[in-house]
Amino acid sequence: MKGHQIAEWGNGEIIDACAAVMGGTVVRSTLNRDNDRQGVAQLVTVYAGVPVEVGAGYPLPDEHGLIAADLRDLFTARPLGALVCLPGGGAR
Repeated sequence: MKGHQIAEWGNGEIIDACAAVMGGTVVRSTLNRDNDRQGVAQLVTVYAGVPVEVGAGYPLPDEHGLIAADLRDLFTARPLGALVCLPGGGAR
């Protein structure tokens, strides 16, 4: 059995839940694509005699703590020219 989920939030908790039920160890890694980073959680195990492979991809925050879904929420349904206040960090 194989499965994969692509999420816009979270950290692959669904894979942790699968491991809690079926056993096994969740392996996490990071992929870099241009300026975007994506986390990947994977579980390969055997449950009730059936080989199982499940994985989840999820966005990782940038250096400002934002993911693409955060930016989409900030800019959606705003009129052109509207001022959007981004959550900020300290000065560098």
